[in-house]
Formats: sequence, C-alpha cells, structure tokens
Amino acid sequence: MKHFLLASMLVLIQSALFAQITLTSADMPSAGAVIYTDYLLTDSLDNINIGSAGANQNWNFSNAVLAGFPDPIFYITPAEAPQPNPIAGADLVATFELSDSSDYEYFKKTSSLFATLGATTGGDKTTFGQPLKRFEFPATYLSTFNQSTTVAGSFDGISVTGTAKTAVKVDGYGNVTTDLGTFPCLRVQRINELSLTVFFFTVLQRDTTLEWWTNSYDAPVFSYIKGYADFAGDEEYYTEATILTQQTVAVADPKSPNAPILELYPNPAVAGQSNLRFELSKSGKTELTVLDVQGKLVRQEFLGNLTPGEYTQVIDLNGANNGTYAVVLRQEGRLIGVRKLVKN
Repeated sequence: MKHFLLASMLVLIQSALFAQITLTSADMPSAGAVIYTDYLLTDSLDNINIGSAGANQNWNFSNAVLAGFPDPIFYITPAEAPQPNPIAGADLVATFELSDSSDYEYFKKTSSLFATLGATTGGDKTTFGQPLKRFEFPATYLSTFNQSTTVAGSFDGISVTGTAKTAVKVDGYGNVTTDLGTFPCLRVQRINELSLTVFFFTVLQRDTTLEWWTNSYDAPVFSYIKGYADFAGDEEYYTEATILTQQTVAVADPKSPNAPILELYPNPAVAGQSNLRFELSKSGKTELTVLDVQGKLVRQEFLGNLTPGEYTQVIDLNGANNGTYAVVLRQEGRLIGVRKLVKN
C-alpha cells in the first residue's frame, strides 16, 4: 500500500512539474510594462542547448553568457506615442524611448489575437495589409497558424513595398530554467519571411525563431533565432539569442537624451568623400555597402565585430560616376539603416 501511494504521489508531482499551460491575451504585454532583455555573447551560442520539441521537455538556459547591456522595451498607449503619423486601430505601442525620432511598433491586442499593425520612425510609416499575427488565442501545445500579407510604406524616406509571411506552431511544452527561475512553459516556433523592395534593391530576410513563454512574464524568457538574409544578392546566415532579465512597471516616461545616430556628412560628398556616423546598440559583425541606382555593388567594407558605441566611417567614392547612391549599414545580416548619398 505504501509503495502504491508513493508511486501515485510521484506521478502527481511529475504531472505538476510538466503542467501544460495555455497562453491567452492576458499573457501579452500591456501599457505600462517595461521588458528588459540582453543578448547572449556570440561565442557562447555554440554552448547553448536549445533542446527538442515535444511534450514533457526540460530546457535549461541558466548558463547563458550575456553581453551585459540589457535593453528596455517600453509598452505605452497609442496616445502616449509622440508620432506625427500614427497607425490607426492600435491598442498598444512598443518603443525603446519616447521621442519624435524613435521607433514605434503598433499592436492589435484582443481576446483572440495579438498582432503587429506596422511601425513608425519619425515621419516614416510602414504598415501591413492585414495585421500580422503573432498569436492566436488560446495558444496551447500543437496550436498552429499561417499567414501572408503585403507590406507598404517608407523607410528612411525611401519607398518600401513587399510581402510578409509567418508560420507559427507551439511545438513543445515542459519546464524552462533561466536565472529568473524555473517555470512551466510553451515553446513557440516562428518562421517569418520578409521580402522588400527598398530604394533600388531587394532585401529578403527569413528567421526561424524559438520562444519560451510562461504565464509569469509578458514576454518570452528566452528566444533563439537562426536567420538568413539575401541583400541584393549578398547572402548571409546568422544566429542570435536573447534572454529576459527583468520585467517592471514604468514609473516615468521612457526618455533618452540622444536618439540613435545614422547620418552622412557632407552630403553631397566633397572631393568624392563623405563620412557615415552611426551608433550601435549591440555587438556583432558589421558591414558597410554602397550600391548604385542599378543596385550594383560599388563598395563593400567589413568593419569588424563591433561593440555597442558610436563610430565614424569614411566613404570614398573617388572613381565612381556622379549620381545617387545607397549607403547601407548591416549588423549580423540585419539591416540597421539606409541613407542616400549624392556625388556631384
């Protein structure tokens, strides 16, 4: 009898340890939340075991080696975003800082879905033809959905058109462990593809992301991304991971004394030369590319594995024809920004 009771207790304990949770709209961010995440050092990614899909899994990321530069994301109401060109129909907005020049991502949040409507930066705005869904609720083990929609707007004052596709599956459940603790979780797999025509070149970005969500926080406690980018025929693969370090409630407006820097001077170039001044918020392999109006490569320079900070890079167009060029900055395959440069 004792053995039977002990065995029953062990079964109950095991069931509790691997309780299958359900995500609802209440588990998504709300206005006032502040989410802090940090990047894993590139050298440590090879030592991360992302585990397997399926039921009753254990994932342990407590040994993650972090960059030590946690970034906050502030969630605010649409009325709090000081944008001259907001996106209608949004229930929630995310930003790194509350300023006219900052990036703002607009969300639709209902009892049945959590979706992205688009984003704004200064006077630029890019929107999806339909809200691009991040979740359908309730979300539980083996939940799936697929979606394809159009993208249109402007980026750095340049017209942008294209398509966005997403395929989402809750492919596992179990326990996840980070420095925040151990929690029952769902693992969500996202395959996102973004194909854009920007200025006179094309960008294709395809990310496969794994996210570990609990009911204890309004963001995944761990995210692992394997990506592919095709930039005007230049292909690149990359891997990155982020971890949730803290969730708080805003006690003041999210403000920063300086907006992110990405500027060319002089422009037009003088004696065939200009300078690109830029600021990076994280570490990674950074690349500078210059394209002509036919989308042909004029200059490409690998700037190295740069750390967060401010930089200035000389752009030499001596020998190139007079005209308009696109100066493109990328880090780990991802587009940081585009600026037009004129050579007279």
